[in-house]
Amino acid sequence: SGSPASTTIDPPYYIPAHLEYHDNEKKWRAGGNPNKDIILKDCFNICRKLDGAGIKDHVIAVVSIKDTLDIIFEKEQDMLIWLELLLSCQQGGRSAQGRIAKPIYENMWEVNVKGFKSDKGSSSKFFQMTGPHRLVATEDAFKFFELGSDEPIPFAYKDIKGHKNHNRNYIIQTGRMTRSGRGEIEIDCKDHHVSAQIYATVCAQLVSHF
Repeated sequence: SGSPASTTIDPPYYIPAHLEYHDNEKKWRAGGNPNKDIILKDCFNICRKLDGAGIKDHVIAVVSIKDTLDIIFEKEQDMLIWLELLLSCQQGGRSAQGRIAKPIYENMWEVNVKGFKSDKGSSSKFFQMTGPHRLVATEDAFKFFELGSDEPIPFAYKDIKGHKNHNRNYIIQTGRMTRSGRGEIEIDCKDHHVSAQIYATVCAQLVSHF
């Protein structure tokens, strides 16, 4: 008598939910390699685009650490359906209570930080921040993410002295208790609509926060 032969069952090949981007439908049907293959659960953020084309059109921004893919829709309803689907794939479906997934950051803009200028007499000579960043407005803070990084540079609203917008520029007046110390962060927002939108959004957050 002998023992039964052991059998090995290979685990199923798992393909995470992903989004492929091809130049055109012909290349996709021909089985060509995509220009981009985005793993949705690894995305930095997926949200309705607020800056640029998103102000006038119905656009979803699929944001990785390094870059952003914009998906433009003709109808808002179609955009909302796709946004729920993409967020569900990113975050593993609805919550245990059945709530629809929401963007990690609903208020996010891609901006260019022109620099930080410290106040006279401030000890914040060594703080520097320039170049492309994602600017996020949460319930209680600004958060800057340098392009290519998921490490935030936070500025709590309670430590901000003020903020203002002028044309396409948005300026945050930082207080002594912030990471930068007293001074101003000047931000290029691509156009005046975006700077005005950031100002209005942050004003609303400040009112609800305080």
